[in-house]
Amino acid sequence: MAIIGLVFSLPTYFLYIFITTVLKNKNIKIVHEKTILIIFVMSGVFITTAFINGTVWFDLAISYSLSTIIATFFFTMYFKNDKG
Repeated sequence: MAIIGLVFSLPTYFLYIFITTVLKNKNIKIVHEKTILIIFVMSGVFITTAFINGTVWFDLAISYSLSTIIATFFFTMYFKNDKG
């Protein structure tokens, strides 16, 4: 089950990394960057859980989407002026 979940999640994860890299070089406010990423992740979650096509797929999509929103706004993302 974990392997299948990973396989379904990888396309969204790779596109997320790509979008993050593109947004890193843009002059966009961090709130807008986070909003763009949240919308993308929520779309990926809904598409991935729709493949399950069971009775709970919508509930799973809502719970994952809510956790994405909460986590995104509680954790800081450093896009600009990284001091790494």
